[in-house]
Amino acid sequence: MVNGVSVCESYFAPSPVAGLGWSSAKSPNGEGLTASQLNQMDWSQVNLDKWIGILSITGNLPGIPSLDLERLTGSGITLTVDGNRQSAADRAIERLNVMDAQELRQDATEEISGNN
Repeated sequence: MVNGVSVCESYFAPSPVAGLGWSSAKSPNGEGLTASQLNQMDWSQVNLDKWIGILSITGNLPGIPSLDLERLTGSGITLTVDGNRQSAADRAIERLNVMDAQELRQDATEEISGNN
């Protein structure tokens, strides 16, 4: 889930999409957007200038030279618990190394032909 207000508030106001509306201070709603809802969005209508400005003002907007795969997906991100998180590429290679492609191909063939 992605916090819809922080990323997409201008997209949904003043006419909320998919029944999502603004909550009140007395009854806050921190519900995010599902992947399906994000997929339905017209991203050409989303203006991230305000969000990028806030990141810049607070010193949280990384510069282009510092954006690499390790920093974005590996141990350089806040999601790492012990500092040993592999990058997305390393995790994908690890999954591929234990995958039995022939077995997957056979399973897919059987599923398509209705022999499962």
